[in-house]
Amino acid sequence: MESLRISQFPEASSAEIDGDVEFIFNTTEKQTKRKKWSGLSANLSLSFNGRTVASVITANNMDFILADATTGAFTINLPAAVDSVGFMVVIKKIDNTANNITIDAGIGYTIDGSQTAIIINQWDALRLWCDGLSWYIN
Repeated sequence: MESLRISQFPEASSAEIDGDVEFIFNTTEKQTKRKKWSGLSANLSLSFNGRTVASVITANNMDFILADATTGAFTINLPAAVDSVGFMVVIKKIDNTANNITIDAGIGYTIDGSQTAIIINQWDALRLWCDGLSWYIN
């Protein structure tokens, strides 16, 4: 029996399942429910929440953020790593100005070893994944 967590696939947009699988559901009562299927075949897809921003925001899990710094540089804050196990965020700069987009992991957290990362050029993007301790560019 195999247990599958989507957060185990930080670079995958989908996961193919073929065979015996056990799904584990965490309920609001913090109880774990298990459901077993035999001979299951499924395609699980990840979907991003696209939005365009032009000022300071806090990113959410599965955000695809189009950052427009035409009117000035700004910061995109990441949620606390401790609360973000398996989270993925994509940030892309869409304007052609000299204004930077700063991505901030927050005090006590890092993005590849630094508290912040900066996007300078139009069309550059960062895809970030969190393991619950730090954020990583992948």
